[in-house]
Amino acid sequence: MKNKTLIYLLGLSFPFATVFLLLSFTAIPIDIALSTLVEGGSHKFSVGSTNGNIFRGFNIKNLSKTSSRRTFILKELDLSYKTLFDLPVSNKLEITNFSIESLEFQYFLQKYFTNNLNSFSINPQTAKKRAPKKTNKALNRLTVSLEKFKISNSILKIPELGFLLNFDQIFIENLLLKEGTITWGVLKAKGNALEFNSVKPEAQNGSGPGFIQGALLPDFFQGLKNPVPFSGSFNFIEGKISFNFEAFQGQIALFSDKDDLVHLVFKNFQPNQFMRNSFPVSKIDLDLVLGYTHRLGRRYMFLDYGQFVWDKETFKITPEVGFKQLDSENSSETRREIFVDGVGQPGGKHKKVRWIAGTAYDGHSAKSYYQLKPLPQ
Repeated sequence: MKNKTLIYLLGLSFPFATVFLLLSFTAIPIDIALSTLVEGGSHKFSVGSTNGNIFRGFNIKNLSKTSSRRTFILKELDLSYKTLFDLPVSNKLEITNFSIESLEFQYFLQKYFTNNLNSFSINPQTAKKRAPKKTNKALNRLTVSLEKFKISNSILKIPELGFLLNFDQIFIENLLLKEGTITWGVLKAKGNALEFNSVKPEAQNGSGPGFIQGALLPDFFQGLKNPVPFSGSFNFIEGKISFNFEAFQGQIALFSDKDDLVHLVFKNFQPNQFMRNSFPVSKIDLDLVLGYTHRLGRRYMFLDYGQFVWDKETFKITPEVGFKQLDSENSSETRREIFVDGVGQPGGKHKKVRWIAGTAYDGHSAKSYYQLKPLPQ
């Protein structure tokens, strides 16, 4: 009787052991998860071959996602870790390598621009209130260490604007997430628009592990006379992001405040100090709130104040932004413009002007232009 019971138990446990081995040491769970993405939703997914297992790590040859507004393409994702089974027991995950061979994002503007005038308000009174940020208690209990993270080639494209931003390499070493706080040993990146690297805190009088310095490059920002240095700090402590960056000799700043608002501030910014060609606006002062550290977006954006100087006259920026697509004499060319209006001070030469930023795209290259013109009174 005992032998029969033993044989029965062994026979019953064999299928479970087989399933456990298949789930732990093959790519089947990864294939199941990815196939769910491919089959569901309105977006089009494409997934290449996979190998590895959830026990030690896996590789995905390629993954792409396409919609009417954007395309995302990833190639050769490698993820390896010491063991995944410590995670549910001790909330600890040790990742030895996370690398991506190439990453590409492409955005299309057809849905945003029409021949009709579109506009949105950046008035503080009409800006929507933020959704309250939920405290992630699980994040504060989680410990994740990452020995090495690397993306070899990342690209952002907006074809209609001739916009191409790329990074040859983004590299992070010895990153640690513990109790909702992130620190790292090395953080650096180099691309066609900017390059930056982290500086150890002792080199900056204890400013913190998130101190970063770098430069904006004329290869991308072709109007610049020279590379423009920037520096600042970035911290993620107890689940809260904070940062403070300055560039253009302190005339432009991007920072978060105690209420988690993200500010883009121009303080007596004089573009002709830095531009290769003469810029029509001689001075800009503004504080544009882009949203919140946990949620940026147009619906949370508002203009706290803003003004610019043109033709020796000061104009207050009105909190309306307009954009439209224009008919062009060249049938193969597409022209798009974004503009803001400025209202002059009483007694000025121009009571109201329109500041236009435009692009002309012929399918191969894009040309940008700036224009200021008085509006009918």
